[in-house]
Amino acid sequence: MSRLQVRDVFAGLGLLSADDGRPLNALTFDATESEAIACELRGSVPANALSAHLGCDTTTAAAILNAGLVKRVLDDRIIFDRDADALKRVSLDSVHDLLAILFENATTLEVVPVQFATLSVAARHAHWQVDRIIRLVLSGSLDLYGLVGRTDFDGLLIDERQLLRILEAPPMTAAISKEDAAKELSVEVKILENIMRIPDESGAPIIRRVVPLIGPLKRRHQVAKPDFERFQHDHISIRELAEAEGTTIAEMHAALQQRGILPILSGMPLATQIFRRSDI
Repeated sequence: MSRLQVRDVFAGLGLLSADDGRPLNALTFDATESEAIACELRGSVPANALSAHLGCDTTTAAAILNAGLVKRVLDDRIIFDRDADALKRVSLDSVHDLLAILFENATTLEVVPVQFATLSVAARHAHWQVDRIIRLVLSGSLDLYGLVGRTDFDGLLIDERQLLRILEAPPMTAAISKEDAAKELSVEVKILENIMRIPDESGAPIIRRVVPLIGPLKRRHQVAKPDFERFQHDHISIRELAEAEGTTIAEMHAALQQRGILPILSGMPLATQIFRRSDI
């Protein structure tokens, strides 16, 4: 890190002495606390260099970082603005730990079967984020394979067909159209599609797709009815909450915000917001 970056981090933590326009080499810090911070920084790498250390693309690295699969140094003790992105650091030990856990769970391969792909490539093909695929692996829902002699992230592989089976319900599963499902939730189809991209605790879709192989809707994505019914049981709309409490939607929204209860999706129109019953 440059001296200027160190100054900005320590200033953000409130450890910097009075500046008074003095040059960088004349600034002082609280000795005990600043030494502890320096030790944390010493075992870290810049967040924008995470992809190089994992051996994956930047989109994959960002998904892993945002999902908390690797540890941010200093956590939330300091808030940086957008222009100070280079100051954000990641624990190098946590990067090594993640790779070690993944390779420990991987079956080794010398030859790559044709339907196998790296996690990054599989994420692009399936339109499912890398961190969610990793959660499927760690939950035991998805098999992981490792190439002999590789220790980087892209030395890890999955069977894309297995991933698709998890993301999509069996063709014979009872289904309803996206239009009917959206109507039941009183939301637009686009919002329903975004809801279907929400993962459960294991990383699988909260509502899976069904792709019929026969009939008039052949190969058109529909909604798995068992998943949809379970979703309705576990969630409630702000309109239902307001009616149950005999209040307006706006008043109910204010009460929920005051308690830190957030809808399952950000950016939903107020009148269509949906919440987890467990949060309520």
